[in-house]
Amino acid sequence: KDHLIGLLSKNGGKNLQFAQQHVYWDDIIGMEATKKEVWEIITRIRDSRQAKGSSNRLARAYLFYGSPGTGKTHLIKAVATETSFPVVPLYAPEVLAMTPPDARAELKRIFEEARSLSRTEMGCILYVSNVDVLVWNDTRMTFYDTVQNFFLSELDDMLSEKNNVFVFAETTVGEE
Repeated sequence: KDHLIGLLSKNGGKNLQFAQQHVYWDDIIGMEATKKEVWEIITRIRDSRQAKGSSNRLARAYLFYGSPGTGKTHLIKAVATETSFPVVPLYAPEVLAMTPPDARAELKRIFEEARSLSRTEMGCILYVSNVDVLVWNDTRMTFYDTVQNFFLSELDDMLSEKNNVFVFAETTVGEE
């Protein structure tokens, strides 16, 4: 099953920031069924890291969805803590607020950082906040297709490569 978890924290009304605080598995209360599934993901990621090999047979993209305040943030922080992987955040609304050339450059930088950390740290987590903003077709945005296509192309290329980049994305869309 592919899942995705979100982990955003507001920083005094400024840009969204990923809080690099440690959340341990024992800090998570409730959500037993979800915790069981996420723990299986953590275990498989740890196993692939200990084997020092590529995780090509392991699903590397997970989508978590739910209403705000349902624990997506806490879960993704726990995954990062328990796997000891660095996190590269991609804030979709901030990317789409840029001009198309700047948005593509920022996406390229983020994906390259994830690839680099995967090599130097034996893996990393690419966290995509509000992924729906990057994949939902919004015909009101004239430049949207080029940024969306660039994101999807980079994501597909990265997930096709032999590396240990794990993508955790979050959305509130689909919670009905």
